[in-house]
Amino acid sequence: MATMIREMYDVLGCFSTATHKSMCADLLRQLQRGTGDRSLAKLFADALAENANFNQVDCPFIPEGRDNNSGRNPVTEALSNAPWQSFDISAGRPYRFIYLQREVPHLRSSTRAEQKDTAWIDYVARTEERPILGEVKWVADENPFYAFVQLLVYLSEIATPSQVERSLKHGLFGKDITSISAFDLHIFLGNFNDRGEKGELIEPTRCLAAAFKERLNRDYPEVGKVLGNVLCLSGQVEDCCHEFAALKCNWIVG
Repeated sequence: MATMIREMYDVLGCFSTATHKSMCADLLRQLQRGTGDRSLAKLFADALAENANFNQVDCPFIPEGRDNNSGRNPVTEALSNAPWQSFDISAGRPYRFIYLQREVPHLRSSTRAEQKDTAWIDYVARTEERPILGEVKWVADENPFYAFVQLLVYLSEIATPSQVERSLKHGLFGKDITSISAFDLHIFLGNFNDRGEKGELIEPTRCLAAAFKERLNRDYPEVGKVLGNVLCLSGQVEDCCHEFAALKCNWIVG
């Protein structure tokens, strides 16, 4: 699964927020330029095609017997503690989602060797019609731009035909979803300082997500079908009760 977009993501952690701002601006310029073959849309389309070779349909995503009631991340714990685990947010239009599962090792394979150096999706959820991949950035963790690239990597690794078949077979997104054509993406900023340096990347990431979606639909229309809405959410988690004191949508790209 060593695609170029994953390799780019793997090196992001080596750079500062200031460098991430420059990278975000550069990737946006490439998407808006409309020419060339090194755009983020091209990297994603190539990755989706390359990842189609990964096939572990018979292997469940979630380790057997794992408890889903709590997790390492305060945000996923607050999501799991909410009544019915469902959320209605104002995103310029009604948007409701249901939290399902934390820390999903989406590249989990049948052999130990194949499981090395793989990451997990922080949480999966669903709307009425489509599944959701969520990436949490907690307090002083990385920024929205970093999370967006990370989610594109994960999307390129789970939106392939065999991975979709696998998720349906093992009920990753619930039994009510019997077909999958697109995924929503959630950038979730937990107890995040949106007035700090990393908060300055909230709006540029929206611009990048919008340009990415537009370019993908224009140049790779079949690939573009796998991407639904992209949302940037913010939530304040109370330490004493592990519940949300506030939950809002910073932006939605649909």
